[in-house]
Amino acid sequence: MKRDFGEIEGRGVEEVVLRSASGAEASIITYGAIVRDLRIPAAHGLQRVVAGLTSLEDYVAHSPYFGAIAGRYANRISGGRFVLDATAHQLSLNERGRHTLHGGEHGLSKRVWQLAAWDETSAALVHVSPNGDC
Repeated sequence: MKRDFGEIEGRGVEEVVLRSASGAEASIITYGAIVRDLRIPAAHGLQRVVAGLTSLEDYVAHSPYFGAIAGRYANRISGGRFVLDATAHQLSLNERGRHTLHGGEHGLSKRVWQLAAWDETSAALVHVSPNGDC
């Protein structure tokens, strides 16, 4: 199943629901390539195993990376500064104004990915991030 999940910065966000032969279900949205919901078969029916939100607006306003792709890198870059090939680079400071966390304020978790292919059991999401992006 595929449906519209909202719109951000003029780009549509889609959601796909995947199902396994064993009965597991995963909901994936193209904003941040987020695993919005994951339910697995348990003794008393399907058991939710991820912290997900119900609307795109909630993800934008309240999500601390719930289910999202953290990138271009995960974790913190202290001071948001690094040196590569003898050139110093300063990144946005999106964690308490002191560090760069999970790709910064415009990291991959805040981008709309393209749903390149999907079927009932799988989805392929694509995002082109050129050199110097983020």
